[in-house]
Amino acid sequence: MESKFLLEIIYLVMVGVGLSSAFSQPGPIGYRQAKLVVERYLQDNNYTLDVQLREESSDPFSGLTELSYSGAAKLGPIFRYTSQSGMISIGIGFDKNVRPSSTVQDLQGNLSYVALDRIPMPGFIYPFGWDIYPQTPTSSFKEGVKIVSYDNGIIHYKVDTTFFAIYGVMRGLKIPADAAIPRYARFQVRRNIHGLIDVNMPLLLAAPEEVAAK
Repeated sequence: MESKFLLEIIYLVMVGVGLSSAFSQPGPIGYRQAKLVVERYLQDNNYTLDVQLREESSDPFSGLTELSYSGAAKLGPIFRYTSQSGMISIGIGFDKNVRPSSTVQDLQGNLSYVALDRIPMPGFIYPFGWDIYPQTPTSSFKEGVKIVSYDNGIIHYKVDTTFFAIYGVMRGLKIPADAAIPRYARFQVRRNIHGLIDVNMPLLLAAPEEVAAK
């Protein structure tokens, strides 16, 4: 009788642990809560994003890589960098080819645009299950961009710009191509946010034969 009683207690304890584990699994917070987290972060940081962008140390051979596309000879080279984590996605374009011998003056004079598609927010604790990033008024621009240096294949440039909003979208959604993202799975905090972006990373030029083929 006692052994049966002990077995029942052990069973109840195991069930309790299982239920506790199931209910303690993290899940995405609601969009209102996520929006509130962003608003508090912006207030605490005086509506300013001071961001330093470098290539990820886990991928030492990465950097702003020249893309191969038809029309590059006419439109100029485009360089893109997307981090393995997906936290960073940026680009810079020029009207003329970039060479190892190019000077800062060459790059500044031939600058076509920069793009800040995704950049991290320093010190921000990202709510579980959400992708959150600042938005610029236009997808690309060159106002407020200064080429600081270009030495040994490393480009250093600074961007002084304004973000008009912080956008959040729930991660892992499966939305049909012709359907809109549900209201509960997205949010936007509209504010004038001062952005000071410092980019310093390799500028990886295409091989000469690739450039000649464009």
